[in-house]
Amino acid sequence: MEGKWINDNVVAFAFNEMQKMHDSKLKNIVFVRPAMTHMIKVSNDENDIKMIIEDLGLRKVDYAFFPVNNNLSEKEGGSHWSLMIFSRKENTFYHLDPISGMNDGSVALLIKKLIDINTKFPEVKYVMCPRQRNGYDCGPYTLMFAEKIAENIEAGTELTKIGECNAREYRMKLWKVIEERSKDKCEKSNRNKKQEMGEKSIENKVQTSHVKDFKEQKKVEKKRECWHFTNRTCKFGDRCRDEHKKHCQEMVENGYCFDNECRLGHPIICREIYETGSCKRFICRHFHPINLRNKNQKKQSNWRHETERPSNRRPRNFYQKKEIDNTKPHNEYNQWGYKRDHRNTFLENQNQNMIEAIEPLMVRAMEALAERIWNRYR
Repeated sequence: MEGKWINDNVVAFAFNEMQKMHDSKLKNIVFVRPAMTHMIKVSNDENDIKMIIEDLGLRKVDYAFFPVNNNLSEKEGGSHWSLMIFSRKENTFYHLDPISGMNDGSVALLIKKLIDINTKFPEVKYVMCPRQRNGYDCGPYTLMFAEKIAENIEAGTELTKIGECNAREYRMKLWKVIEERSKDKCEKSNRNKKQEMGEKSIENKVQTSHVKDFKEQKKVEKKRECWHFTNRTCKFGDRCRDEHKKHCQEMVENGYCFDNECRLGHPIICREIYETGSCKRFICRHFHPINLRNKNQKKQSNWRHETERPSNRRPRNFYQKKEIDNTKPHNEYNQWGYKRDHRNTFLENQNQNMIEAIEPLMVRAMEALAERIWNRYR
């Protein structure tokens, strides 16, 4: 379940469990299912919207929890979840979004449909809440926000006071609850089947299912994803036993991939890019998506994908001795203590005397050439 996107069925299951948990203690809370929330948001018929609101009793309860999706059409879709809460006592809408600004349009459309004309215009507050660190934990964060705010209402503390959120632990907890409920349903169905069918047929079906699961596990073990190739480079190349997957284009450009059936390689994204929108490291070991990287003011490099590790070695010519400048007047010994060779100075003086002797001859030749050219073309 880790690394996958939570759909509306899982959100509806979690909201039903919260309703059962808090229904006996507080009867003034309603957890609206995702399908009803989407119907109110998308529907253009005022009569249908009034019927849904009356059936759910949203005009009477003190608190209403709405799971909001960024899908604005009547067809199936959407790629992000957030939580909206309405408090009747305070007459305010609270919006908690794991990625700030992602669901503002859907929330504005939903509030427009829920506003009661006969009452005072409500206030809308965008709450500072924990942010997700990847592209698939929006669902667990939305459910954790709802659970913690319901606990705050029971305890009578501040409504929007939310501590740290661990999406991985919540996924495991939710998965255990789903397994328990599915086991109960399976046990009931098995009891009915045992009355109709014999025990032998049931055992055969269980054995065949175990064999299929074992074969599928073997196939998965043979074709594992090469972690080194996805995040940096694989030194084995074509000889690698694991699978070299191509990089997902949406993950490389935007840092998100909402396709549950995507089989491409997903590199590890830098955590600071998701939290603050920028990375303070000069050489980051994690991947920076292209669109998020272009927003940063400082130039940052993808060490794993673009550059090599900078070496601290000194250049080869660092320890070589510098050339000696013999034109400067020195003592008889140079800077390394070796005795100077006076023959070099003698040759240099002789060359200089020859240049001084030839220079007036060259000047006369140039003047004569200039006179000839002038007389010819005059």
